[in-house]
Amino acid sequence: MTTSRTSHPARAARAALVAALALPMLAACAFVVPLSTDQAAPADRGAPADRAARAHREAPADPCAPEVAPPGSSPAAVAYLAAVEATSADRMALSDRIESQGRKLYDVDLATEVAIDERFLVDLRAITFPPEVRPEADAFEAALVAYLDFVRTAAAQPGYYGEHPDVATAVNNARGSAGSALRDALDLPPNGCVVNRP
Repeated sequence: MTTSRTSHPARAARAALVAALALPMLAACAFVVPLSTDQAAPADRGAPADRAARAHREAPADPCAPEVAPPGSSPAAVAYLAAVEATSADRMALSDRIESQGRKLYDVDLATEVAIDERFLVDLRAITFPPEVRPEADAFEAALVAYLDFVRTAAAQPGYYGEHPDVATAVNNARGSAGSALRDALDLPPNGCVVNRP
């Protein structure tokens, strides 16, 4: 992607409002989307000194701004952030579209998510992760594939997504947790950008 994410003043207020609301999904062609984030809370890994060192890193003023690897980051961390950034403009456009639809999800949104994540998966698989990070990378890839399989099925079968809200929640949560664990293993700060996704 050559297009950067830009700061939207209303985005932080919208994220706070959306996070405070618990909207149910409706089993229909258009249904309300549960709020999803690309990353869940980071895992509490390492010795207290390690956690303290990671905790000193401050989140950017705009959590949806393009990410830059901290100084001294590994090549795998730099490559991971490049993979994230390569799909970020499309991911933010989809999130904004879902928001503009009153957080209702349509079949075209599912197909768009599949296209975005298929590209991201190719980039993720091209990264050479060091052996000490390989377990988290494999777990994230497996969670992403499970999420992608669910969304592909939902895109192919109208009404499927709304009929399986428990599965949608499970695959979204697994993806977020595994993504957080991988970021932590790569010594990257958590991603606080809140997006709407299927």
